[in-house]
Amino acid sequence: MYCKASSYTPEVNFDRETGVFEIKGRSFPENAKAFYVPILEYLSEFVPDAGTTITFRINLEYFNTASSKFLLEMLYKFEFFTSIEGVGVAVEWVYAQNDEDMKEAGEEFEQIVKIPFSFIEEN
Repeated sequence: MYCKASSYTPEVNFDRETGVFEIKGRSFPENAKAFYVPILEYLSEFVPDAGTTITFRINLEYFNTASSKFLLEMLYKFEFFTSIEGVGVAVEWVYAQNDEDMKEAGEEFEQIVKIPFSFIEEN
């Protein structure tokens, strides 16, 4: 699944071949539901094979409250994948150097779901 970024929506690149599912950019769509529901539907239909390792890379500069709700829903979908025998899931939370607010947002999500997070500070 691929969605090109716009001024208000992030790039979404879910690559089943590599197992890297990335959301990148800025997320404050006028209608968050219209943007995110197709992504959630895609994840609902996706069934990883045993032996699959999935990396959910969240690389957002900014997201609004409505987007955070859908990010959490995506994280719950990835958390569900861990219940499938032989499937591994990890979250890479990428944030800009010195952006403590974005790092803290990732730490809050980490407390909610049972998926290992790694935090990557970029220049």
